Amino acid sequence: MGRKGKKHKELRRQERLCVYCGESSSCTLDDVIPRALFPDPLPSNMITVPACRSCDQRKGELDTYLRDVLTADLWSFNNPQARTVLEEKVRPAVRNNPSLVWRAAATRSRMMPVRTPGGIYLGDLPSLPLDGNRLNLELSMITKGLYFQIFKKRLPEDSRLDIGRVDALLVTQLWDRLVQPACNGPFAIGSNVFLFMFVIHSMGPMLMHWLFFNTSTFFVVTTRADEPRATAPFLP
Repeated sequence: MGRKGKKHKELRRQERLCVYCGESSSCTLDDVIPRALFPDPLPSNMITVPACRSCDQRKGELDTYLRDVLTADLWSFNNPQARTVLEEKVRPAVRNNPSLVWRAAATRSRMMPVRTPGGIYLGDLPSLPLDGNRLNLELSMITKGLYFQIFKKRLPEDSRLDIGRVDALLVTQLWDRLVQPACNGPFAIGSNVFLFMFVIHSMGPMLMHWLFFNTSTFFVVTTRADEPRATAPFLP
């Protein structure tokens, strides 16, 4: 078998494996970027990847949590898509079965001072307690899905993910600075719902930036576990 034939055979094998855990049984297609984030109708360019039934079910639960976190964020209020999702999907779900995010908001939210990066006091706003483990697992699964979409293979098992979130007050400034010739993208899914771009550095780390609802920005750096953690200029 020639090199091209071996490559196609390996790709077919990869496409039968769950992108998230590597299992090969009973795979279905999962939406990497949660469909729960999009007003109807869904965009035509949704990203789907192979997922086993267990991971598909688990990610579905985490998708709902991420949706509730993002739409509960006060910085998303001016985004019309976020408001539509909040009114048409989140509020009915809360009335029928209170979500973990809104349940926590009702019982454990507290007022916290908000300041600009320069230290200017903007007032006190409610702060929601978040489940960091749930959020990190969801963002890790999205990373694995996007990595598969980019490279057509699973993220190596020995990879380490460093995930962070950018201060909402810096989003516009940071995003504009990141859109440069070295970046691949930005790629949009839906109108003002999700953008992502990535940079593959010559030294190895890959940096991805995601923008949800034009307000919530996350960055993910993927490195091998035996490599040193990425530092500037890889991180913003």
